[in-house]
Amino acid sequence: AHTAAFIHEISGGRFRFGVGVSHGPVHDRLGVKAGAPLADMRRFVTELRATEHAGELPPIVLAALRDRMIRLGGEIADGIVFANGARSHMARSLGQLPSAQRDDPEFFVGDMIPTVIADDEEEAEEAPAPRTRSPRLAERLASRLDGESDHDVRAERVGRQERASVRPITRPSAPEPAVTYPTRDN
Repeated sequence: AHTAAFIHEISGGRFRFGVGVSHGPVHDRLGVKAGAPLADMRRFVTELRATEHAGELPPIVLAALRDRMIRLGGEIADGIVFANGARSHMARSLGQLPSAQRDDPEFFVGDMIPTVIADDEEEAEEAPAPRTRSPRLAERLASRLDGESDHDVRAERVGRQERASVRPITRPSAPEPAVTYPTRDN
């Protein structure tokens, strides 16, 4: 709580504290035994907010994928963020929030979307994106949503969509410094 409050203070209020419980494959890989995600998250947020002498806390944003975590975020947090949430599923997901949060411009809703930045289109097209191209990952995440059987629907629902617009991005050259600092040479 103290570190979050400190970062919030020095960022001028721009910091949002995102928290999540991760998911089974990561727990397995790390050898971690997870608890009950909803109860753990509720307890964490409650204890964080109850910490004395921490200072003003930043907005708390819950990582959400399933309906119950979305609803919990609407109940106890200042926002939610999805990991690769598909547009085709977003209206249903946002429907899990209480209308007060859906209509509140201060309630943060975000979506982490895999992005490739490259100097040319071919480079961007070929860039690896293992988190969204993995059929096994798509299968696991989709099964948590609603168990649909079609792989293409599953992959799309975790964020893999048609490449509607892949554009090269030209990186600007660094601007000349506005101020020159004395060196040994001058």
